[in-house]
Amino acid sequence: MNRAERASTIPLLKPWKPEDFFDRMKEFDDAIMRRTYELFAPRFYTPVREQENLFRNEFEFAPVPIEVYETEEGLLVHAEVPGFKEKELEVRVEPHRVFIRGRREQVTEEKKGKTVYSERTYNQIARWFELPTEIVPDKVKATLDKGFLETTLHKAQPAKKVPIEVKAA
Repeated sequence: MNRAERASTIPLLKPWKPEDFFDRMKEFDDAIMRRTYELFAPRFYTPVREQENLFRNEFEFAPVPIEVYETEEGLLVHAEVPGFKEKELEVRVEPHRVFIRGRREQVTEEKKGKTVYSERTYNQIARWFELPTEIVPDKVKATLDKGFLETTLHKAQPAKKVPIEVKAA
């Protein structure tokens, strides 16, 4: 398909009336989604499986709101993790990246005579983000207080610049 043919298939380049705006936007969105699936879809792609995965991922992992502050010594990361205990959280750090993950299981059981009621619920959170500067992973400290995870990261010392003298051979 040449450039002119591709341009004619993009919905917004066709003449349209203002009252058709929402229909055109839907067509444009559909065209983008089709192209995205063409480029990134797995080999055995099925729309139903993709939709199931989307909803499963949406419900399994709750977002973790974070704030990152830069201090003289390093970075300070505040993450909201309400309801999680220390043993349910995992913080992993690389020189340029932080991973925050939590998993909580809650079991409810009631017995009334011969009837038994049992329910299990899971709650997971996951978040990773890039850091603006390199940090020292060995000096990381994390504390949990009233649903707020505070992680202190120390900046890595920049490598020393050593001038090299060039000599003729």
